Parts: sequence; C-alpha cells; structure tokens
Amino acid sequence: MQAPRVQLRAAGVGDAVAIASVQCDAWRAGYAGIMPSQVLEVMSVDDCANRWRAALAKPGRGCYKVAVCDGQIVAFATYGPARDHGFEGAELVALNVLPEFWRQGLGRELLVRIIAELKTAYSSLYLWVARDNIGARRFYETQGFTVSGQEKQHPEHGNIVETCYRLCLQSPS
Repeated sequence: MQAPRVQLRAAGVGDAVAIASVQCDAWRAGYAGIMPSQVLEVMSVDDCANRWRAALAKPGRGCYKVAVCDGQIVAFATYGPARDHGFEGAELVALNVLPEFWRQGLGRELLVRIIAELKTAYSSLYLWVARDNIGARRFYETQGFTVSGQEKQHPEHGNIVETCYRLCLQSPS
C-alpha cells in the first residue's frame, strides 16, 4: 500500500494540541492490554498539550517533527542526541501515528526521512519499545533495527518493560 502524501515539517508550539491528540489516540490504541489501563485512562489531550507546549517552547538539542496530510497533523516524531547515560549516537524518542493511518506506510516513510537526516551526524540510532508491543517491534525489525539486549522500566509508563533496539547508520566498509 502506498503511503499517503505527507509533508514533514518542524513542529511549533502551536502544534501542541494536535500532537497531544495524536499521542493520546496512538497510545490508547497501541498500548491497550500492554500498558496499565489506568495510565491510558487518565491521559488527556489538555495535559499532554501542556507538556508539549513546554517542550516545544524550549526544544534543546532534540528535533520535533510533524507529518501533515491534507492540512491535519497525523503523526509526529521526536529524536536527537542520546539521552540515556552511557549511550552514544542518536535516539528516536517517539514516533506516533494516528491509528487510522497505521499500515499505510506513513511510519516507514517518516522513519526513512529521519534516518536520512541523522546519518549526516550520527553513526547509530537507538529507541525503546514496550517489550510486549509486538506490532511495534515487528515494524522496527523490518526497518533493520536489532534488539540490543538492554531493558528498562519507566514509572510514567506504568513500569512496563521497554526493550532497546539499535540501528547502524553507517554503511559497512
């Protein structure tokens, strides 16, 4: 299936509500049965939008991108230098797509564009994915990511176990 035609652009503070809406919808659909239901139930677009406004007002070293299709933000990605102690390279912090756009190639298209951008400055890319999120794990594996063996738990995510995936961004010599 061909990905919908999208424009990828930098996110701004004015995008906070749309990004929060994508995040809430994507998390509720993608983490149902994985993340504790009370975590998903208390998520609100207003609370998420406030956090996004703060993050977008002072983005630091990270990049915040949105995918726009027919004037609507349908996905977003956050990435930048490694945030975890002892990790090198770049980190894909988030890549969320509205559920109605899943399995249309949009996530793959966004990831390909992000990887192309990161290749100019980094030799590797890592991300964390919920260990029980089989769909997301398959997606990243089909894009060339491999399990690194590291795991962690994040209290804000209901202490679900997250598995680290890595991708080499340099061509073998």
